Amino acid sequence: MKLKILIPVYNEAEGLKYFWEEFKSKCLAGIPSRYEVGIVFLNNASSDCSFQIINDICNSEPNVEVISYTRNVGYQNSILGGLT
Repeated sequence: MKLKILIPVYNEAEGLKYFWEEFKSKCLAGIPSRYEVGIVFLNNASSDCSFQIINDICNSEPNVEVISYTRNVGYQNSILGGLT
């Protein structure tokens, strides 16, 4: 069974690494192994270094990907884009 987790991001560089470590240890660790988990970061045209941090995470985690918007499409539209 597949489980896709969408994580919207907008200028979150300051706390992104901490969030990821906490998310992995507290959330992902609790998901039963019968699930094939995919994580999608939705970078909503961040102007800080959020995209670079997400890329670093993607390079070290095989089940993580990023969708990066070139303009700010808003929270809800970024989520909808991640569902496709």
